[in-house]
Amino acid sequence: MMMLTTEKNALAKRSCLFGIALVATLMLVFSCAPDEDHELILEEDVSGELALRASSGEVFDLVETPPVPNGGYEAWIAYLSQNLIYPDKAKQDGIEGTVYLSFVVEVDGSIQGVEILRGIGGGCDEEAMRVVKNAPDWEPGKQRDQTVNVRMRVPIKFQLPEA
Repeated sequence: MMMLTTEKNALAKRSCLFGIALVATLMLVFSCAPDEDHELILEEDVSGELALRASSGEVFDLVETPPVPNGGYEAWIAYLSQNLIYPDKAKQDGIEGTVYLSFVVEVDGSIQGVEILRGIGGGCDEEAMRVVKNAPDWEPGKQRDQTVNVRMRVPIKFQLPEA
């Protein structure tokens, strides 16, 4: 009976820690300020204005239908795990952590303007940038049924295997 209670407590602690880590990561990702201030003006008839903004190349930070990796996020994670190479310098120096990147999913689904928002060094920043730049196209985001450019922010975690 005592062993079951201990296992339940351990599972509850792990679940709680995972939830806290997830919330903290989401808060960090969504709290990163964009490089430029964008003002979204809502009017009665925005369909023509929206088409003009999309064709002018404006980048939206928040849209009704956000971009999604082709194949979904499981495919995105599989792509990252298959293509991400842990840099030798980071291995030697024991560097671990999360690199936060920003990029724009264009109306054609291509990824452009990849930037490091917060790096960890040791070659991890460059490796994360390389993998994202070479990623397959995404399904573009939409605002009021109009395909638009959307800025995305993603974390890429580097963790050394336990010795």
